[in-house]
This record gives sequence, structure tokens and C-alpha cells, in this order.
Amino acid sequence: MSQLFVDDIVSKEGTKSVAFSKGINVSVASTFSGDVSIAGTLTYEDVTNVDSVGLITARGGIEIGASAVGGTISAGGNVIFTGITTIGTALSFADDIKAKFGASG
Repeated sequence: MSQLFVDDIVSKEGTKSVAFSKGINVSVASTFSGDVSIAGTLTYEDVTNVDSVGLITARGGIEIGASAVGGTISAGGNVIFTGITTIGTALSFADDIKAKFGASG
């Protein structure tokens, strides 16, 4: 097994911008104390909390709030909100789409 212990890595020009053309593979838990920026696609599994700014693409749906208390958006497009839901100026449905309000519909 190889190990590498360093305090800092700098380019040969002396800047702190270093490129790893063959990538970096980390197979154990890691901690980052500063910001992390990703220009491509970030793929991950077994995540409990995501704080995302911008577009979210979810394979299995989105839960809002603790254990989906606020609502859920399923991968199939079903949306369920719990509690009071405020809609701005309009609510529209595509043809042949129905809405159910209350337990009796």
C-alpha cells in the first residue's frame, strides 16, 4: 500500500493551482474544511442532506422537510405537500389531469 503525506502541493510555477490529469480516487471518508467546487457532474449515493442552489435532478424523488414532513415529489411526477400550500397567481393542469383536495376529493 502506498501512502503520501504532504503539507502542501504547488505547481512548478509556484501557484496553488494543481491539475491531476489522471484523477483522484479517494476510497475512505474525507473531510473538506473549505469550499468544494465541481464543474462537471457529481454522483453520490446514501446521502441524507443536500443543500443545493440551482437545478436539482433526482433519480428517486425529492423529500422536503424532515422525513418528507413538508412534502414529496416522486420520480413519476406525483407531488404531495403537507400543511398549508400557497400558490402564487395561478394553478393550471394539463388536459385530462385531475386534482384532489381534502380526504373526500
